[in-house]
Amino acid sequence: MSFRDTSRFGLNDRETTLILHALNGLGIPDQLIPTTRWLSNQIGEAMRQSHIDFQEMGFDMALGDDNKEIPFQYQDLFEKVQKLEDWESAALWFYVCGFFAGRSFAEDQK
Repeated sequence: MSFRDTSRFGLNDRETTLILHALNGLGIPDQLIPTTRWLSNQIGEAMRQSHIDFQEMGFDMALGDDNKEIPFQYQDLFEKVQKLEDWESAALWFYVCGFFAGRSFAEDQK
């Protein structure tokens, strides 16, 4: 089992890394519960930005990686996320929030 265990949502470690990068820094109002449509839109935007990054810079700026498969990995993730129930998308959003809160806490403890 990975420390990023999102396999219950059908995601592998690479897809979990992609979703963390796609949602890093996003904020939504407290009263908004993310839906599958919302999450798909965020992944789709990350995919679009990755294509632009490769055209302009030759690498994906969010990941700092020059693997030309990255935009297509986002596409695979996009297709997988679209099949989730809304509650699963909300759970993934809260997983991401918890991941970054935990990372921030750990860095503050140094």
